[in-house]
Amino acid sequence: MQPRRVVRHAAAILAAGTLTITGCQASQSPLLAQSGAGSSSGFVPAAAPVANNPAAVGSLQLAIGWGKARQLQYAIADMDHLKVEITKGDFYESKIVPRSEFVADTAQLKFENLATGTWTIRGTAFDNATQSIGFAEETAAVSAGQAATASLAIRFMAVNYSNPLPLPTQAPTPSLELALDLIETPANAPNGGIVSTLAGSAQRGWADGTSANARFNYPEGITGDPLGNLYVTDYYNHRIRRITPSGEVSTLAGSGQAGWVDGMDTSAQFNYPVGIASDKGGNLYVADSNNHRIRKITTTGAVSTVAGSGKIGWADGTSTKAQFAYPQGVAVDAADNLYVADYGNNRIRKITTDGDVTTLAGNSQSGWSDGNGAIAQFNSPLGITADSTGDLYVADYGNNLIRKITAGGTVSTLAGSGQSGWSDGVGMTAKFNYPVGLAVDGAGNVYVADSGNHRIRMVSPNGQVSTLVGTGKWGWLDASGVNAQFNTPMGIVIDTSGRFYITDTFNQRIRLVR
Repeated sequence: MQPRRVVRHAAAILAAGTLTITGCQASQSPLLAQSGAGSSSGFVPAAAPVANNPAAVGSLQLAIGWGKARQLQYAIADMDHLKVEITKGDFYESKIVPRSEFVADTAQLKFENLATGTWTIRGTAFDNATQSIGFAEETAAVSAGQAATASLAIRFMAVNYSNPLPLPTQAPTPSLELALDLIETPANAPNGGIVSTLAGSAQRGWADGTSANARFNYPEGITGDPLGNLYVTDYYNHRIRRITPSGEVSTLAGSGQAGWVDGMDTSAQFNYPVGIASDKGGNLYVADSNNHRIRKITTTGAVSTVAGSGKIGWADGTSTKAQFAYPQGVAVDAADNLYVADYGNNRIRKITTDGDVTTLAGNSQSGWSDGNGAIAQFNSPLGITADSTGDLYVADYGNNLIRKITAGGTVSTLAGSGQSGWSDGVGMTAKFNYPVGLAVDGAGNVYVADSGNHRIRMVSPNGQVSTLVGTGKWGWLDASGVNAQFNTPMGIVIDTSGRFYITDTFNQRIRLVR
């Protein structure tokens, strides 16, 4: 039988560098151009020198003061909303602050996890007719590692739109102020990082060896052990590969022939292995997709079958009495329970340490519905990971969503609009393009291998989505942050030092981000 392949179409961190805060020129503002205004608002930067720390992450916090403008001969409606935009290269994120969110003419706005380099920040005030009536621009030097502050004042003109009159000779005083605060974050947090190639080359195949001498054939899942070794599911090679911290690649298990055989190391057989996870004892668990089974590899290399009859279907039960349909992702919680993204069944399954298989969430119908247990719906779930509290996160591939499942089986949507695309933002304002692999850190941040966008994204606990690395254009380029290139990344794991390891699947490589 031919394998059922999943169709996978082939910020950001603020750190050392110059932070640019800017806005439209007066001539670019339709209202100000109409009124003849030709001067920008004032901006008072206050930058603090910050020691460079390549592992630090910055957060941009805006304390926004709201104002009203009145002038003789002119009438203007109270401010309706403020739009704040930040850009760096291809990265773009914006937030709207409505008037209702201001308390005592002040509001707090925070951009988190922005990458190193030069940022452009634009603040524009709008009235209730969506006319631009205020703007500001300037630069401030900011480095990561300690707090730096600056203030941005937005000045706006009061104009009667239906009958504009000449402006008074004296410009109005600033009435809107943004106070910027770059907040220090833990030194081990990812900062977009420098991307390098740990192992593999453009030539696909099968070869053990060091770094670029090794060959993979569409590597997909990835996990690590307490000793710093990595383990990769080598999809078309039907093998499980091991990579030492020095980049030495070897074959841990699998003969290279598609099949199902339990046994020691390379005498065992797999049939298109995809997801992989490890428990606290160093044992590995593999989603053996076309065998419709979950396999276990001990630290001695012994391969066995944990669950699944080998027959495609859906059935809960004990161990090999249970049935799966092309399982893709696997995760292990702190109690060593297993969780499986059962792709073909659109369900999330749980396997206890005794081998009992149950359905935690989802039903046979593909769709998108939050709720508890079987009320929830998924559309071809792929990646899955567990945090330290027992919550699960699922890459809902067909829905382009990141879902969260509590230990009790309640499903919610953490991020994603449901439409494929690329957009950073909060919750449902963000867009993904066929997310696959997931990892979670100790702070509850979820990292996403956004395969169709060729990027690695981060989702904070409150649903704020940012881009860490990747230009968005497929290719292979080792570089820093959003200058690096990937080609359909599918697997991701993070170690205790905050380093990422990524299966750059269509590049046939394993990438490191530090």
